[in-house]
Amino acid sequence: MRVVLALLALTVVSVHAHADIGPPHWKGIAHTYEIAASPALRGLVLVLWPTTCIDGKPRGTIAFDRDPRLKGQEREIDYEVVLPGRAFDEGGCAKLAHIYGLPEGDFPVDRRKRTVHALEALTLRERMELFEGDQRLRRSDYIFDPVGQVSIGSPLVSVHDVLVTSDVNEHRFELNARTVRYRYDDGKEERRTYHGITRPSPTVRHALD
Repeated sequence: MRVVLALLALTVVSVHAHADIGPPHWKGIAHTYEIAASPALRGLVLVLWPTTCIDGKPRGTIAFDRDPRLKGQEREIDYEVVLPGRAFDEGGCAKLAHIYGLPEGDFPVDRRKRTVHALEALTLRERMELFEGDQRLRRSDYIFDPVGQVSIGSPLVSVHDVLVTSDVNEHRFELNARTVRYRYDDGKEERRTYHGITRPSPTVRHALD
């Protein structure tokens, strides 16, 4: 009798658990970016930083020496080399990340491995200090605003923004979004042109719901 009661109790718990889960209302989609190739970028290594963060701050703010559990993590990679004409995502710190132009003479890049030796040699804190204060680096003020998820019924599967370069000088360069490509679950795509900084909406109804 006890076995039967136990089985009945498990059945009730299982039914309630599954009822609470229910169908998801949202789905994640891929959102990538691309910086169009330009003669203005010649001699610059484009780097996205930071690509990882904690509590909305770069991981370089962590006091690794105070927590033995973090030993060996102070040299983790928190940047990405961005190649013009190639797709990339903004990492995990969209509102915090920026594109930097590093002079290739001072920061030679391994394009196959997509690494910068001078950055690899630094700790997370040292890297943070370099990106925040080194006058050799040119920073773009472009703010990433990816579409992370849409409703489960949306036909949208990916978004791809193309950025173009302008106003390059010794301290900064400007990036502006030119076009966006929406891709749908039936394989079709549409491209829309930016007019200002607001991303143009897709023509397919409920795509961004």
